[in-house]
Amino acid sequence: MNYKTDFFGRVTVLNNAPLAAGTYKRGQLLGCTTATGVFGAYNPGGTGGLEVVAAVCVNNAVLAAAGNGAIARGEFEKEGVVAANAVAINAAVVAACFKAGIILN
Repeated sequence: MNYKTDFFGRVTVLNNAPLAAGTYKRGQLLGCTTATGVFGAYNPGGTGGLEVVAAVCVNNAVLAAAGNGAIARGEFEKEGVVAANAVAINAAVVAACFKAGIILN
């Protein structure tokens, strides 16, 4: 996996990251399935790795089957980050993001 840091060093992007089938929005929080290394929608009530914030989706994507997409870690505007399943971006989510190297301003 190749990470690329932007000029300011605030965001690291990984292109062609494995994504589970689904619909993703730009700025959506992602978890990573522990057994497979495939990213999917962050679900704080989930299991198997998706309950842990791992990255942010870079672009809108609709995948009928598992595929690849761009993900990122770094510093983001809090207002631009979303979570699936009506999960609020509250203090607990901000703390979970920080543990994954995602800083929400």
